Order: sequence, then structure tokens, then C-alpha cells
Amino acid sequence: MLVEIAGLTLLPCRLKGWRKSVVILCGVLLAPLTAKATDDPSLISRLVQGEGKIDAIVSALTQDVRQNPDDAQKWAWLGYALCLQGDWKSAQQAYARARSLVAPFNLAWLPPQLPLDWLNDWRGVGQVNWAGKQLWCSAPTPTHPLTFAFPERHLSFSHLIAVYADDGQKIARQWVRWLMTSEQMPQHLQMAPLAFAWALREFAICFGTQPPLPVTAWLLPDGDGKAETVAGNTQFFGVAPFDRWGWFLKVAHEAGHHTIPAFGTFDGLHEPYSGGFLGERLFALWLWDGQGNLPVDAELMQGIQRFLRSTVIPEIVAGQQWLLRPSDQPPSMPVFLGICAYLERVAGRKFLRTVMEQAGGDDWRAFQRGICQAIRMALNEGLTLRFAVPDANTVPATFDPKGLRLPPTRLAMQLAWWLPAETVQGQLQVQGRGELVMRWGEREIGRWRLPSSLANSPSSLPVRWTVTEAGWQRLRFWWVQGEGQVLSLTLKRSDDGQGEGR
Repeated sequence: MLVEIAGLTLLPCRLKGWRKSVVILCGVLLAPLTAKATDDPSLISRLVQGEGKIDAIVSALTQDVRQNPDDAQKWAWLGYALCLQGDWKSAQQAYARARSLVAPFNLAWLPPQLPLDWLNDWRGVGQVNWAGKQLWCSAPTPTHPLTFAFPERHLSFSHLIAVYADDGQKIARQWVRWLMTSEQMPQHLQMAPLAFAWALREFAICFGTQPPLPVTAWLLPDGDGKAETVAGNTQFFGVAPFDRWGWFLKVAHEAGHHTIPAFGTFDGLHEPYSGGFLGERLFALWLWDGQGNLPVDAELMQGIQRFLRSTVIPEIVAGQQWLLRPSDQPPSMPVFLGICAYLERVAGRKFLRTVMEQAGGDDWRAFQRGICQAIRMALNEGLTLRFAVPDANTVPATFDPKGLRLPPTRLAMQLAWWLPAETVQGQLQVQGRGELVMRWGEREIGRWRLPSSLANSPSSLPVRWTVTEAGWQRLRFWWVQGEGQVLSLTLKRSDDGQGEGR
């Protein structure tokens, strides 16, 4: 008996009102290999698909184990079904019975959710600390008594890797079900399921989106290296590229299609909508931020650095230059991605999410409105800008990627920023010695002398000025004498609404 999940369809995919790339959802079949799994040969298929009433399936499996109390496989599937119900005590008892009967390790032991404390000692599953987050990844596991198949390609997917992550409620949810045609995984691909799950979860948390879990990845053994994503499924056609960092970017791109609001249309890259490409940029930046807790070697770190130097840093510079020379035309895709990465670096993940939420559309003009509205909203409580970023005049090849984590020491800096026409006040955090000048456009709005005795600790300097015309300006800092770091600037709307002063 074959149970069809989805046919071959060409679909536009939207995420909470934002368009994503047009991709193709493959035909997939879920087929029981044996009619002996239960009295109803479709029961396990419906259980794994999440179809049918779970209470009825639990009842049927309970009846099965009463009739055949020594059938280890039925006890394991009962544990799987009870996990879907959240009946952890009964599930634990069912799995314990399956263990005592020496049940084989297969898909039945990898339900979509498990208690966190079970994963410390769960069959075939190991814990990994990935950039400060805990993930649990299974070994390649037989899907028996089921097989996942592409009839058009005559391929059967007999093994899977499951990746779990904490959902914050003492429950680990399965984020990725990575299907393979055999137990063997090419060496350069072995960390890809972990990277895919980490990216999916981080993007979903950042942007407040939720893909249908688990996301199913289909690793086809042959193909041209392309990938296609839609509706909870991603197909990877072949094992190219043949390096690990190339695969990290590939899974980050597809994770972006599942979870990141996509703006467009833009020219300049091979897709017109931004979700996948932005996934690549944020993935690289966030791994760079968390590299101290990243299970990678020097080769992978070099891959991250090359991508930051060759792609992300030049795009951030180009994005600022575009903002300072506004045009009625939308930017190219690389410039738009640079603007997004710049906003995330300077104002943070939460700010970038607010920009997208406030946009009210998925084109460039809507994104511009989102930036302005997000800044207005942030000024009510305080908007902190961190200057770990290349500035608008940077020659990209000269910027050390270390400066994406901590603000570098530099004699001068000018960044693009937008403010509404009103009075703002705040605190400038610096560390250095000498004389520092701050300008908004061509206007000097602050000048301070910092003694050498304070050079080794941050100083907080008050600042206040009236913006006479809303718009993008160069926010400039330079050391007339001495040198130091401009760490951050926290701004908020003036309490009294009066004019500028220091």
C-alpha cells in the first residue's frame, strides 16, 4: 500500500505575507515494507506522517501489544505514538519494554519530540555544542519498517539522521529529518544535518517564524548540486559541492527559505528574493560570533573568513554607500543583503526583525519604511548602535573580520544612519585617549578630551542634538589627537523635547 504525501507541483511559497522563491515540491511516497507491523498496514505510515487521530492510533497499537506482548517493534512504535501525545510516563514504559525485548534501533526510536532528560542516554543519539547551543544528532538510522521514496527517480530512502534542539519547555523537538538512500554519508557532508538544524532554529527564533517540523531533507545521491525548498521539504540534488563550508552555505541558504521573510524582487544574483541569500550571510556572521563553541577545525574557520572577506564585508560597505546616496530605484540583491547585514551588526537581531515586521510589504520601499519605523519605535526606550562593523569608507580588503565581533581601534569612522526630525539624547561609549569629535552630517555635535589615565577603561560621554531634517546622514567620529575605540552609541527621544545642548 502506497500513501501519497505530495504530488509534483510548482508553487509560490509565502511566509507570513512575505514571498519566498518559487521552487518545486517533489513527489514523495511513504510505503510500509511489511504488512506485519500492525494489523492495519497503513497505521505506521499515518503515524509518521501525522495523519489521522493519534488517540485512535495509540489505541490500535495498545491492542497490538496486548495481543502480542513479546513483539519488540510494536512496543517501540507505541512509545513513538505516546510521545506524540506527550504521555511521557507511558511512552517511557513502552520504550523500556521494547529495550528489554531487544528491539532493533530504527525510526521508531526517533519521534518528533522527546523529553530533554531522555536525550542524555538515548539510543543512537549524541549531544553536540554548536555555537553555544545544544543539539542532539542521531547516527544514520534505518527507516524500517517504512521507506521514503521518489517513484519518478526510482529512489528509496532507507536511512535517516534526526537532529533535535531544545524548545525551552524541557522538550526537545526534531528540527531536521535528513533522509538518505544508504547508511553511508560522504565525509564532507557529515556535519550538514547539524548545520541545517542550527540555522533553521536560529533563524526561526530571530524572525519569529516556525517551519512545519521536522523539516525533511532529501539527499539524492546524484545531481547537479542544486537544491529546492518548499512546504517543509528540501531536496539536495547530489553531493556537490565537495567541501564542508560549501555545504554549510548550501544548508543555510535553504534554511533561510524556510524561516526568513524574503524581500524582492532584486537583480544581481540567481534568485530574485532574498531569504536564502540572507540566510547565508547571517549564518556566517553568527558562526563567527560563536566560534569559541563551534566544533569546527581550522579549514572550516578559513572558509568562514574567506566568505566574510569576499562577500559579507564588501556588501556591508556597499549597503551603507547606497543608503547615503538614496535612489528611487531598488538596490541590487548584494547591496540589499549588505544593508540587512549592516543593520544586524549595528543594531542587532531584534532590530532587523522589527524592520521586517514593520515593513508592511515585501519590496524595497516597504523595507525602507520598516527601517524608519523601527528606529522611531526604538528611540522610545533606547536604541543602541554597536560599531563592530566596517564603515562607509572602508576598503573591504583592509578590514579584519575580527572587527565584526569587537569594534576596532581606528582614527576615523563614518557610518550611515537615519534619524527622524526631533531632538535625541544619549550616551557615547568610547575607550581611548586624546580629543574625539562627533558629527552628524557636517554638523559638529560633540567634542571631548579624554585623559591618558582613562585610556584602559570605557568612558561614557553625554550627547544631545536636534535633527532638523529626517534622513540618512553620515554619523562621523574621528580622533583629532590620540586614538581609541568608539564602542557604541545609545540614543533615545529627548524627554523634554527642547533643542540641543551638551
